[in-house]
Amino acid sequence: MFTSGEVSTPIASVRQRVFFSAVVQAAGCQREGYALAAWQARGEPDIHPGEPVPKGYVSAWTARVNGAPMRERTREWLYARVPALREVYENVLWSVLDPQTKTETFDAALQALRVNGAPLPPWSEAALEALCGCPNWQRLGYLLIVLRSRSQSFILARMWVKKNFMLYCAQACLTAPWRCAALLLYDLLDALWRADPKAAPCAWPASRRVYGRYLALYRCLGQKLIKQGWAASWDQRCLMWLWHLARARNRCMRRRLWAADPTSHRLRPPRWLTGKVIKACAADQQRRVCLATPPQNANVAAGAVQRASSLGQAPCGTSSVGKER
Repeated sequence: MFTSGEVSTPIASVRQRVFFSAVVQAAGCQREGYALAAWQARGEPDIHPGEPVPKGYVSAWTARVNGAPMRERTREWLYARVPALREVYENVLWSVLDPQTKTETFDAALQALRVNGAPLPPWSEAALEALCGCPNWQRLGYLLIVLRSRSQSFILARMWVKKNFMLYCAQACLTAPWRCAALLLYDLLDALWRADPKAAPCAWPASRRVYGRYLALYRCLGQKLIKQGWAASWDQRCLMWLWHLARARNRCMRRRLWAADPTSHRLRPPRWLTGKVIKACAADQQRRVCLATPPQNANVAAGAVQRASSLGQAPCGTSSVGKER
């Protein structure tokens, strides 16, 4: 249905940058050649503690820091070291961003979409909320499938996603690995809407500058959440708070948070809303989304392979590179 290999040059360039950011995050070190080389050396069985980092490692990682492409063999080594990195490079987002992909592909993908093993119903706000969950860039591809499909059965679902996509996309880009590449994603999406106007979401910013203002706004609100003690850091709970506070019914609480000065007044979150956020985080950690691979024929349907990814985490059964409504 979607391949993880060749994509257009603009998409490939952004994918390379995001993947490298995810590698740096997984390594837990500075974005420097020597630091990354030392991280690699610590995982090599023939390099003992105390030995100098091989110069070849340092030069190779320095080149990658400066934008050199990463070979497939290097990526495979990284997947073995950090399995969740595979989902970053092979995420369905890179394929669905291509304006040249035919509409029929998205109609078929929509039929194959599974949330916790169940097909996405033609209309269910609860199912769409579950599909979104906590803002996470790894889910953007699934939302784009809904947007780019032309299935008449999913008109209401498409309208719901159109209404919420811009907010979801902006909040999903607030943390690594997209934090420094959010405007690049804007460029790719803006080009996609120009090529496919029917898929364009509501209230899409007219320019990079406007989109950047939205990002700055949510970053500021997230910092207020952290300073007020509603969230410990830029983690899943912080993003879930942002997703809930953006809703119209929570407008008053959002205004109070904006006005509160954490140095002189500690604003306590309402219990009912705190409970909702905690419950939503717990449910999101257990939720799984995938595209069911079509069987070769009816007799092998039971053995169909699923390429799965976690809503809010890396694919099922892998560790997470990083947490990002």
